[in-house]
Amino acid sequence: MREGYPFTSLTLSLLVVGRVLAGRIQEDAAYLNWFDGRGEGYTEEVFLPSQHDQEEGVVLHWFIDKADSTIRLAVAAKARGWVGFGLAEAGGMPGADIVYFSLADGKLIDSYATEYSPPIVDECQDWVLLNATTSGGVIVWEAERSLDTGDMQDRIFFDDSALQVAASRVIAAWGDTSTISYHGKSVSRGTVRFHGRAGSDERFFLDVMDKESEGFVDLTLENYSVPLVDTVYFSLCLDYSDLISRGLPDQSLVHIIGYLPLIDSGVGGHLHHFLVHAMEDEIVPGNSCSSHYGDFAYGWAPGAGPIMFPSEVGFPVGKNGYKSFRIVFHFDNPRLESGLRDNSGFRLYYTSQARQHVAGVLRLGDPNTLLKGRLLGNGWSEHQFDCPSSCTQSMFFDDNVTVFGEFFHMHRKGRRFVNRLFREGSDSAVHESFVDFFDFSQAGAYLIQQHPYIIQRADSFKTTCFFQADDKAAFGYGSGDEMCIAYLFYFPRQDVPLDSCGALLPFHRCRAQHSSVILENDRYLSRMFGSKNKMRNYSMPLPSASPSLEATSFPVTSQPSIVEKRIFESTGEPTIWPSPKLDTLTWPSGAPSPRPSLAGEESSSCAKMLVAHFAIFVYFGMLMIC
Repeated sequence: MREGYPFTSLTLSLLVVGRVLAGRIQEDAAYLNWFDGRGEGYTEEVFLPSQHDQEEGVVLHWFIDKADSTIRLAVAAKARGWVGFGLAEAGGMPGADIVYFSLADGKLIDSYATEYSPPIVDECQDWVLLNATTSGGVIVWEAERSLDTGDMQDRIFFDDSALQVAASRVIAAWGDTSTISYHGKSVSRGTVRFHGRAGSDERFFLDVMDKESEGFVDLTLENYSVPLVDTVYFSLCLDYSDLISRGLPDQSLVHIIGYLPLIDSGVGGHLHHFLVHAMEDEIVPGNSCSSHYGDFAYGWAPGAGPIMFPSEVGFPVGKNGYKSFRIVFHFDNPRLESGLRDNSGFRLYYTSQARQHVAGVLRLGDPNTLLKGRLLGNGWSEHQFDCPSSCTQSMFFDDNVTVFGEFFHMHRKGRRFVNRLFREGSDSAVHESFVDFFDFSQAGAYLIQQHPYIIQRADSFKTTCFFQADDKAAFGYGSGDEMCIAYLFYFPRQDVPLDSCGALLPFHRCRAQHSSVILENDRYLSRMFGSKNKMRNYSMPLPSASPSLEATSFPVTSQPSIVEKRIFESTGEPTIWPSPKLDTLTWPSGAPSPRPSLAGEESSSCAKMLVAHFAIFVYFGMLMIC
C-alpha cells in the first residue's frame, strides 16, 4: 500500500498484518469478569467493529459441537437495553436471521427480517438461552441452537471451513432502550468463518496468502480525478512494463492465487464497480486499450471481499502468460461533486510455483449489456436468460469443469437472483444458486455461500433476475439502469468466446434466449427465506463439505418456483399474472424431523403444531375423498 493512500476501514483491517482488531469492550471490567468465569467454554472469538467507530462494536464467542450439530454462541456489547446478532444474506437486514436479548424482560427472541424494519418474531423459537450477564453497562448473552434447524425463518450456520466456500455475513446491533428499536450508529457488519480455521474472513485470507504467496502487486489508480458527470467509465491500461515497475517479477510465468480489493475511502460511494480483463498481447503504444477486450479475470462491486483460488488453481501472468491488464472503473457522481480523487484498485498475490489448472470465468445473463435500453416493465418483473446446451457442448474441451465461486450482480432495482444448472435431457435442475433478498446497498457483487459444483459438457443454464421498477427503468450501463449478470469462477479454463453465454451475442451457440414477464406482486418471486409454516426440504439433503474438489454433483436445496414458467419472448407484450395462493404447509413425504432437538431438549412446540396441522389436513382430506 502506497504511503498516504486513504483506503477504507475494511481494507485497513485486511492490510495490517499481524494485528487483531480489538475494541474498548474487551478492556471493560464487566466483560473481563464474564470472560474469566465463562469464556473458557468457547473456542473461537472475533471482534466486529462498528462502522462509525472502530473501537466500538460487539464481541462474538462460539463453540461448535460437531457431534450434536449445534453451536453455542455468546454475544457481548456495551449496552443497557438490548443486544442483537444476525446471519445476514446480503449484509443488511433484508433476509437476515436475527436473535436478540432484551434486558427488560430477560428474554431471548428468535426473529427474522425481510426489509429495513423491526424484526419479525419467528414462529419457531429455536435458540435456547443459556445465560445472560449484565453489569456495568455491558450485556453478554449466551445461547445454543442447531446449526441447521430446518426452519425457513432461520439461516444455516454453513460449513465454511473450505477455502472455496464463502464466509458468513453477519450483523449486530445494540441499544439502551428497554425494547429493540432503531440502532442508529450502534451497528456492526462483517464476514466470519464459523467452522474450521474460524474467525474473521479477512484474517483467514491473509493467513492463506502469507503461507502460499511469494509476494503481491498493487494495481490501482493514481490520484484519478472523478469528472463532473453523472456516470463515467474510465479504463486504466497496464502493459507488461507497468506490471514490472509495480513489483511483478520479470520472469517467464507466475500464477495469481488471490485478489484483494483496495477501495479508496475518499470517493465514498462514488465507485460503482470495476472489471479487470487480461490480454496475452502487450498493448500497442499510442493505441487505446479500450480496443482490447481480453479475457475476464476479476471484478469488484460494493460488498465484495477478497478472492482466493483453490490450491491447484492459478491465473498465469508473465512472458509466457497474460502480459497486460485493462481495468474498467465505473464512477457515479450524480451531484456533480468537485475535487473527488480516487486511488482504488486491487492487490494481486502471486506464486512462481505453477499450478495445475488455469482459472476461468463464465458470465451468464446479459454480461455485455446488449439489452441496453430495453425496459424492465412497470412494477414487479421477471427476466430469464436461457443459455443453451450448445454453448458448453461446442466450447468446452473438458467433460467436467468445477465452479469454485459464483457472484451475482444487479443494481438498485434488483430484488432476487436465481441461477439454475440443467443436465442434458432433464427438466430438473441439478444445481441451484440464489439470493432471496438482493440488496445492492450491501452487496452489489453477491458471492454465493455454497460448495463447489460441476458443469458437464452439454449442460445448460437458466439465469433469472427479479426487479421492482417504474415504467421508465431499463437495462443499461448507468447506476440508475439495471443489469443481470452471473459470474462463475471455474477451472480448468475453457474456450468460451467473450467468456459469455448471454443475450443477443453474435455467436448463436452461446446466445441466451431472453424472456420476461410482469408479476402482480412479490409473492411470485418464490422466496424461500421467511416462509411461514414451512420447513426446509430434507428430501434433497444439503451437500456436506468436501476437503477436495473432485468432480461431484450436488443436489438442489430449495423448492421449485410456485409460478408456472409460461414465459414469452420479451419482444411481445408482457403478461400480468394473478395473485398466487399461499402455501400453508410444505412437508416432504418421509422427511425426518424438521428441527433436530438440542441435547436433552424436547421437540419444539412449533414443530408439534405443524404435525398437528398436518394430521388435521390428512383427516379432512380423507373425509372429502369419502
